[in-house]
Amino acid sequence: MLSNRALCALNATVFIAAKGHQHPPTTRELSAALGLSVSSLHGMLKLLDDHGIVRSFRGAEKRYEIKADPATITAWDVVQIFDDPHPPVAQNAKEKDTVSYEYENTYCEMLKDFLASQKIIDQIAGVSSISSSSSSSSTNMSMSASSGALAWA
Repeated sequence: MLSNRALCALNATVFIAAKGHQHPPTTRELSAALGLSVSSLHGMLKLLDDHGIVRSFRGAEKRYEIKADPATITAWDVVQIFDDPHPPVAQNAKEKDTVSYEYENTYCEMLKDFLASQKIIDQIAGVSSISSSSSSSSTNMSMSASSGALAWA
C-alpha cells in the first residue's frame, strides 16, 4: 500500500508536468487542484525538487515546473522518495519462512515493478484531455486536474 503522501506527490508531479513549461502552476494553484494545504505542499515539493523531479522558481509567486523528462520519469521514481515499499526484514530464519513474509515480499516486488512501468507522460494525456475540454475558470481547471490525477488513488 502506498502512503497518502506518495500518492499526493504523484498527483502533484502529473499536474505540474501537464501544465508544461508555458504555464507552470503556483503553490496556490497546486493546493486548490490537489486539495492540500500550502504548508503540506512545501515539504513535498522541496523533496521532489531535491531529487530532480521538479524545480521551483520565483516570479510574482513561487511556481513549479517539471525538471526531468516526463517520458523517463516513472511513478516509482516519485514513490521511492516518500515510501520504502519493501517488506520488513525478518528477525530470524523462522520468521522468513512464513507464508505472510513471502506474500509481503512478493507484493512489494510486484508493486515496485508496476510503478516502475508507469511513465508520468502517460498520465499527462488524461489530465490534458480533461483540462482542454473544460472552460478556463480556475474552478474547472482544478476539478479537471485533480480528476485526471485521481488515477493514482
